[in-house]
Amino acid sequence: MENNYNKKIKMCEKLGAKQFQKFFFFIEDKKWALLSKSKKYIYFGDKIIDRKKNKLLKKVKTAQEKEDIISIATIQKALLRKEKNNNENINYHIDPKRPSEFFAYLNWNKMVHKEGLKTNAILIPLFISGIIACNNLVNPGSLSTLLNGLFSTGLVIEGLSTFINLECINVQNYNTYRLKKIEKRLEEKEQKIEAEEIKKYGKAYEKIEETMDNKKDLPNIDEIINNINDKEVLMRLKERIKEEQKARENRSKNKVKIKGGK
Repeated sequence: MENNYNKKIKMCEKLGAKQFQKFFFFIEDKKWALLSKSKKYIYFGDKIIDRKKNKLLKKVKTAQEKEDIISIATIQKALLRKEKNNNENINYHIDPKRPSEFFAYLNWNKMVHKEGLKTNAILIPLFISGIIACNNLVNPGSLSTLLNGLFSTGLVIEGLSTFINLECINVQNYNTYRLKKIEKRLEEKEQKIEAEEIKKYGKAYEKIEETMDNKKDLPNIDEIINNINDKEVLMRLKERIKEEQKARENRSKNKVKIKGGK
């Protein structure tokens, strides 16, 4: 099995996975250098999530569907904050404590780019047909020249988009194979960390979950604290927050990326 994954990994590398991922990390560093200074990033991100959520809620037929939509929106907002706090794209960085979650992010990202390829497959032939039609006009005028330029520009953009979509899918396959190769070790490590955290912070986590279950939106820290009456649990929560802040500082210095690109 390991040899099979090694072959797949090498194939992805031949298709440019390492180089493209290295380029992505370079762009990502520049992106977060700008966004980390923005106070409106979370605000606008929440607005987009709420807009999608409200659109879906208008079509629900059961209470369970409604609950699922609200739950997904809450998770998306939490992930938005996680990316902002760590200055990391969740599709390219492993959470050392929860590596198993990374497979879901990889598959989701791959699905997005597959949908992108479907759009490319529709638009590219249309742009080519438009260019051919403009060039075959007997008396081409200024309008046909303008349209020809627009179709040509669109073709270049869609060609570039196709390349990016293909490379992103290749990178996600590359990272999936590399993690599958060591999946058992990752699972053992995750279970050990989870057991330790539950033992240490179990009651605090229960209160956080309880607060989230009782709200239709992502609760803030004040709402969580107000729901805790036990002094010891509050101390544990404070300790956990400090631990996470320290971990975040360490991650900013040494980002936990999928090695191989940088």
